[in-house]
Amino acid sequence: HALSLVAPCWVSNCTGLPLLLREHGAREAYCGDEPAVVCETVSENQRRRTAFNSFSADGLFPTDFAGAFSDERLSRRHSGLADLWLPTGWLWMEDWRLKGGKTGSVTEQGWEYAKGWSGAWSPQCTPKTGVRRR
Repeated sequence: HALSLVAPCWVSNCTGLPLLLREHGAREAYCGDEPAVVCETVSENQRRRTAFNSFSADGLFPTDFAGAFSDERLSRRHSGLADLWLPTGWLWMEDWRLKGGKTGSVTEQGWEYAKGWSGAWSPQCTPKTGVRRR
């Protein structure tokens, strides 16, 4: 499990109407009998260029598609937490917070590390570690 930023800024449909929600350009949508409250999970992503550098969003390569913030699958990029699309009639229920992973699967600060984005994730940072997320 990844430790992800989560939007318990859960979204609540206050309209009483069935919804068909789709972000601009998205292939998938919510519709029909989906729950009235939805949890949005966002990962914060960082890279270090060498073992002598610190991790930061500034260290990301132009080829790092996910960018500094993305969905938990690293497939949809967000410019920041305020960038998340919210349909008319929906509202954030809470502030953003860190969501914990399995015991021992992340650091105290919520980070997990890997050599690259498709690598195996671990709570240990080694000299070969190039990326981290939470």
